[in-house]
Amino acid sequence: MKNNTHHKTIRSFVTIFVIFSSLLLFSAQQTHATPIDPQYIFVRKDGSSCNPSDCSQFWSFNNPDKINQAAIDDVLNKIGTRGNNNNTRKIGIGVLIHYNRHNLNNILASIDKLLPLATENQIPLFIVLDGFQYLNKAPELWNWWDQDQPGYDLKNRSNVEWTCSNGSSCATKTAWRNWASEISLAFPHPNLASPTFIQANKNKLNTMLPKISSWYQSLPQDKKWLLGGISLGLEVNIGGNYYHYSNGINPNAPNPGPGNSQSDQLGYAAIQFLGLEGGITSANLDKVVQNYYTELNKYAYQLGIPRQKIFDHVNSPGFTLPNHIITTPESSLSPYGNPAWSFYNGDAANPQQFDTLHTIFQQQGYIEWGAAEWRAPNTTYSSWYQAFQNNFNFGNTRFINISNWERIRSEPEILKAIKTIANEEPTCWVTKPQINITTDKKSVSFKINPGNNNQKTRLHISSSSEYRENGLLQNIDIVNVPLNPNSTYSKPNLSDGQYYWNIVTTGCTNQRRITAGTFKIASQSLPGDLNGDGSVNIFDYNILVAGFGTKYDIFDYNNLITNYGQ
Repeated sequence: MKNNTHHKTIRSFVTIFVIFSSLLLFSAQQTHATPIDPQYIFVRKDGSSCNPSDCSQFWSFNNPDKINQAAIDDVLNKIGTRGNNNNTRKIGIGVLIHYNRHNLNNILASIDKLLPLATENQIPLFIVLDGFQYLNKAPELWNWWDQDQPGYDLKNRSNVEWTCSNGSSCATKTAWRNWASEISLAFPHPNLASPTFIQANKNKLNTMLPKISSWYQSLPQDKKWLLGGISLGLEVNIGGNYYHYSNGINPNAPNPGPGNSQSDQLGYAAIQFLGLEGGITSANLDKVVQNYYTELNKYAYQLGIPRQKIFDHVNSPGFTLPNHIITTPESSLSPYGNPAWSFYNGDAANPQQFDTLHTIFQQQGYIEWGAAEWRAPNTTYSSWYQAFQNNFNFGNTRFINISNWERIRSEPEILKAIKTIANEEPTCWVTKPQINITTDKKSVSFKINPGNNNQKTRLHISSSSEYRENGLLQNIDIVNVPLNPNSTYSKPNLSDGQYYWNIVTTGCTNQRRITAGTFKIASQSLPGDLNGDGSVNIFDYNILVAGFGTKYDIFDYNNLITNYGQ
């Protein structure tokens, strides 16, 4: 009986050995997969309208049944390419989800349909989750005046913007915006610094972001590019194109009003809530938007969205408003997101005209940036093509998000230009290196194989996860060294704990690419954790096999099997 039990155990061990050996081979292949790290041309789907003659390709995130294959086929067939052969440019789809505008359950079901479609079709996504522009489904955040309507609470005066420094006398009740034509809104501009407003947005994001994060984490390393980016706001600003007329009355009613140039100054509530000194200034308004994005971005980062995938979408750098104090392009800078702006008309034709952007890129070390909402006034193929060139060859451009697909899908000149630019190679593009990381008890080792145009590479390791506006770790207290191609750098004698790393690669004169990750150093406290890294996995199995019969026995094997995956 004893011998039979022993033989069964050995047979089980051999079976596990074969299975784990195959896993080991698979793991090695994934480790050495070439990173795909492209520029993107996204076409944004209009979530509210379509051409009445053909709505088969319409997507609505308020109706999960509308998220279907037809829209993807429509984009790919009309453009005629997915991108170039070297995977340095990709065609993708932008989606805009106003989660305070529609039924949240419908939105969640729509996301559940969208993500598998992206995987099946190998189509990258730029996802905007916006809780700023539309608040129809959140009266509990702004109804402070009507007891007969849902959400009433006098305390909601703290969640909306004011036109003076005394919220009890000048809290707003409504707002307007002009997107091609003036729109009257049944809700006021939110107070972006209100803890209640911020937390309410986090609560809703907590239902959506884990779905996106789980999908992203499940993608193999050579498919991570399917998440092209994410923004947690749409043109977030104060004092721009989200305005309020005195006394809440359009002076030209029932006709369109004079517009934001004759609207009230906003921002008093947010500046007061943040305790900023100096009153209404552009610098203070920028801090409000930066704080709002930092709150939401850090939350997304903690839920598993990489910092390098997060973008802060604000107004066009060319937007001005006489007699008003408004936010500036610097409002797009935050520790947990890359800058992104809207570009329309002449701004889109050539963003290089803005000295402010040149200054930002130089000061921030040529951080990645995006044109989060883009449409030039062009009509010819050559003018569209030149506009794309002007955008993609300006600093470290990660993407252009064309607004909207429904407006351009029947315009042959821009479709031809999109196909041409997508099939071309960037003039110069830095791609991420291949990275191998191993931990062994109290040490960690990094080895890189360079990507394209990797002129200089540095390794930063920190004991803190905090970031700076330029995308680098804030406190580089463990390691800050150059990495040489195809050589190994090892850091011994590390204390137990969680560590955060950046591999920073520069090239092409004005591009910087940051790859980020974490590793853990832990004393062996988990049975089966033979290398002391705090988990039981394939690396512990390799150690067991190498030392089985001498250093390790069947009891160690049983511990490893019991705790494998922990």
